Amino acid sequence: MLYPRVALAGSHQGLYGFASGTSFATPEVAGAAALVWSANPSLDAAAVAQILKQTASGLGTWSPELGFGVIDVAAAVAHAGGGPTVLVSAVRARDRVHVAWSGGAAEYRVAAARDGGQAQVLLATTPRTDAWFRLAAGHTYSFTVSALDVDGAETAISAPLPVRVGQRR
Repeated sequence: MLYPRVALAGSHQGLYGFASGTSFATPEVAGAAALVWSANPSLDAAAVAQILKQTASGLGTWSPELGFGVIDVAAAVAHAGGGPTVLVSAVRARDRVHVAWSGGAAEYRVAAARDGGQAQVLLATTPRTDAWFRLAAGHTYSFTVSALDVDGAETAISAPLPVRVGQRR
């Protein structure tokens, strides 16, 4: 396959070919993952992937057109190096949202703020790492998950994850 060719800037010889696609994104994501891991070697592969997804331009939300979006290596490395971390992802299905989280804690607290309002606790304490929530359609909910120590004290909190709940049909 021939790629479009252009002259190298400042050079009298040589051409530069360019294209796009997963084959071109793979080495960039692999390099970003290596940098995230170097910022926090205690992370496992799933946590590194979650950090890359959550700090990409899609903010943890997947779309068929862009996947999780454009990676933001600086944000991912900063997030990884910040000590204990809780990572959150969500998948919506009409008026239900499946929220999943990780963080290595024994217990978690899950809260959500509706349309920028006051956060309400949805699960006060749970050892689980995922849950389904049925929420009012037509609103945006911002989920946060806190890691709790054995005494119930908060040790880390996730970045807010906004999810728009669709209209019922």
